[in-house]
Amino acid sequence: MEGSRNGYRKSLLNFDGESRLVGSTPTPSAIKCMKKNSFIVVISLIVTLVSGFFIYRDWLIKLLSDYQKSSNVAVVAPIIKDVEVDEKTDTYEVQVKYPEFQGSDSFSTPNDFIKKEFQKNIADFTKDTEENFIAEVGASSYFQVDYEVVMFTGEVASIRFKTDYYVAGMAHPNSYYESFNYDLKNNKQILLADLFSPGSDYLSVLSNLSRESLKIQMDPGYFSEDFVNPGTEPKEENFPVFNFTKDKLIITFNPYQVGPGAVGAQFIEIPFNELVDALGRGEVIK
Repeated sequence: MEGSRNGYRKSLLNFDGESRLVGSTPTPSAIKCMKKNSFIVVISLIVTLVSGFFIYRDWLIKLLSDYQKSSNVAVVAPIIKDVEVDEKTDTYEVQVKYPEFQGSDSFSTPNDFIKKEFQKNIADFTKDTEENFIAEVGASSYFQVDYEVVMFTGEVASIRFKTDYYVAGMAHPNSYYESFNYDLKNNKQILLADLFSPGSDYLSVLSNLSRESLKIQMDPGYFSEDFVNPGTEPKEENFPVFNFTKDKLIITFNPYQVGPGAVGAQFIEIPFNELVDALGRGEVIK
């Protein structure tokens, strides 16, 4: 069947013997009409795009500007900056260095805690120096603090501080260690118990492992169970200074805790794998 209003030569839509659909063939006039319509569509599209640009020009410019600004924003990685306090008078000298975490507004909480803690320590020292100053001694008092970053990932920080101090009139200088472990992601301090599952007998395990390590590393002439055993009893107060890395727990025993003053502080390192073996898998939270 041929003939139609648009000039198409159409065949009847029938299925042949092989079940194939029979198509249609356009006439020359139809092809000419198609070309004309295509030209009109292209022109219309160009006009629409140009008109749209002028109508939405301001919006497009702002969108492009915002994209450029966002692509140029530098991502600031968390870092640790030294904060130093230097003070010197005729009777004492203060040299303190402590960390300040930078890279997030949420770091203000741990930063304020550390700052206030050392401000208090300095105030206590200067007060003690002024109240107990002995002019005829001829020695100057001092208070010195430094720190070591044991672990810092931007989400977790484990810091160990060392304080050396002397107040004129004392028999000799003294020193002690402190630790600061903080979950920067969740904004809370990390306690020793947080490294283990609730109800875990971790203190007994730490006590036994500490005694074994101290017996090996300490000079036999200074090792004494009379010192070591009381200082390593399975009590929370015997393990206040601790740090950690991804692989191990580090315990610090301050001078006089597990031995005479001559042996100084003692440090033991316990791999987390060893704690897992002693406590069981699932009892140690890294």
